[in-house]
Amino acid sequence: MSITLHGEQVILRPQLLSDTDNLYQILSNQEVMKYYPRVYSREESKSWVTRNMVSYTQYGYGLWAVEREGSFIGQCGITNQNYNGKIVQELGFHIDNSHWRKGIAYEASVLCLKYAFNTLELQNIYVITAIDNIPAQGLAMKLGMTTSGGFIKEFSDSSKVEHVAFKLSKDEFNTSQNPTEE
Repeated sequence: MSITLHGEQVILRPQLLSDTDNLYQILSNQEVMKYYPRVYSREESKSWVTRNMVSYTQYGYGLWAVEREGSFIGQCGITNQNYNGKIVQELGFHIDNSHWRKGIAYEASVLCLKYAFNTLELQNIYVITAIDNIPAQGLAMKLGMTTSGGFIKEFSDSSKVEHVAFKLSKDEFNTSQNPTEE
């Protein structure tokens, strides 16, 4: 996949195996992974990158590397997630905490939503997050998403965490991006 998305502050590009160490620095950071059952090892980070590389080919989307001023600072993109027994497309993000509260996750998310709705022509995108992850919920609402419901998510290590899902339709997104004047 050679899709690259350009914003004012960030560039989103496909992840490469050479991004493993940078991603590991983020996925092993306790503060960044606060709402996950645990941090990830370097090998798990490499598997994460590999899964995204497969997803780009298979689906045309995955989590892209987020670069700012030429440096890898996180990932943002679309993945397939199980939500109450149904596979949905989810907007996900992990940004290095030194870049929090600078509009990075919002800008990267908008780029991903534009791609999802206008290029891939997906009809709905979700944000699925831990019930106590107030920052991610705030970002979902800022993106125009509304609560879709709650559920218990089971992770690969069998731990279970209460989650909430937010949903945005293509029509809602396009209306919010192109408001009509009354």
